[in-house]
Amino acid sequence: MTQATMEALIIGAFVLSLSAVILLCLVIDGIVKLVRFRKATGRPQRPSRQE
Repeated sequence: MTQATMEALIIGAFVLSLSAVILLCLVIDGIVKLVRFRKATGRPQRPSRQE
């Protein structure tokens, strides 16, 4: 393996991991917002069904 291919592999892996981290943050943020939205809208409408 030459120096150029090694650098390309390292850069590619770094970019891939960075995009994976960003995607994970977006997914977690979306789930948190969805849970908060459901709690805010679901509780006052029907409090007796869950009990």
